[in-house]
Amino acid sequence: MAMSTRLICKKYHDIILGKFKYDTLIDFFIMESWMNKNNASFPLIYANEADSVTIGEICGGQHFKEKCINMGIIPGQKIEVINNSGNGPCIVKVNNARLMIGHGMLNRILVCRE
Repeated sequence: MAMSTRLICKKYHDIILGKFKYDTLIDFFIMESWMNKNNASFPLIYANEADSVTIGEICGGQHFKEKCINMGIIPGQKIEVINNSGNGPCIVKVNNARLMIGHGMLNRILVCRE
């Protein structure tokens, strides 16, 4: 369990994109199960519809962080994923407001399941 959350997140991202080769698909599901049990962070883009997640970290520069804060996306904030079809922007519910967030931003917002 010495792997850092960021390393796990990177491997998870690489698995989804097909860059990281596992011998079997079972290894992928074992890793996903471990992440769910250990409350590990992952990019918001991988959250399922109707998931309630908590924002853990915002990865980006000062301008990006300010933009997120202005939208109400701050670490510790609970959000609900309303629509994440994989095509087009994702719709999330933050403080009783619905926001559309593009894939570029979704990849830099790390969340964990409740």
